[in-house]
Amino acid sequence: MGAWELWGLARRALGLAGGLGAGLVQLAGEQAAWVLVLPGTRRAYHAGLALLVLLSPLLRLYVSPHAVFANPRNFFHVKLVASAWGWTSLLVAGLLLPLAVGAAGRVGAALRPLCRLAVGAGFWVGARAAFALAEDLTGHCYDPVPGGRLVNALPSKAACSAGGHRWTGFAPSAPAFLLTFCPLLVLEEAGVFGRCLARGLRAGAALHALFLFNVALLLLWPALLVATLLWQPPYAPHAAGTATATLCWALAYRGWYRCRWSPGRPGTGLFPLAAECA
Repeated sequence: MGAWELWGLARRALGLAGGLGAGLVQLAGEQAAWVLVLPGTRRAYHAGLALLVLLSPLLRLYVSPHAVFANPRNFFHVKLVASAWGWTSLLVAGLLLPLAVGAAGRVGAALRPLCRLAVGAGFWVGARAAFALAEDLTGHCYDPVPGGRLVNALPSKAACSAGGHRWTGFAPSAPAFLLTFCPLLVLEEAGVFGRCLARGLRAGAALHALFLFNVALLLLWPALLVATLLWQPPYAPHAAGTATATLCWALAYRGWYRCRWSPGRPGTGLFPLAAECA
């Protein structure tokens, strides 16, 4: 068998493997999309997330203090949690922008999902600022001494840290906020994919793959949230961060987005006339 024949066989094998892979991706994407559009999926996801948060103080009794997550500077916390909003907005935008343009047939349809992502970014930035303010208002500056604490009369965390002292105060956990708000947002936004497929939208393997990446975030962020709750005490700031994230999600997706002067709920405007993916 000559070299050209071997090359031809290799090309055909690669083509078959690529076609098989694309078919499997599309099949997995369609099945996952079907699950997300089931009436009870969102309620079950929300209930499961709440149950994990409520049960984490009990589960903490059974975890190893020597696990990798016990180190606050572990790889997952530093590389993934800190960039959770970046990954979420990137993958959600990568799915929704071509989906919106393909379904509506006009570039302007991409403005609605972009506006919702901008609102989500605003919630994240505002939450961080509010958490920092809460820590300033509820805290005090001190130095640890053998007999207890020596309190200093410095007015803010910045001034306290600049003087080489320690600051303690209560504030909701920013990582817990992010790891709760991001999957709730993905669940709302990515759910449009299945409803659009049901209305006959043709989507290739690339769009199915992007959808599956979004589905992976629905599993990854809650897993990291549980790890944070179990190995990064205390519990109260994490619970407050989770509650704040849920409130922000409800204000946006169950409140403002239902109003006329808003970016609209996910799927609004994707199809003309009555055939909206909403």
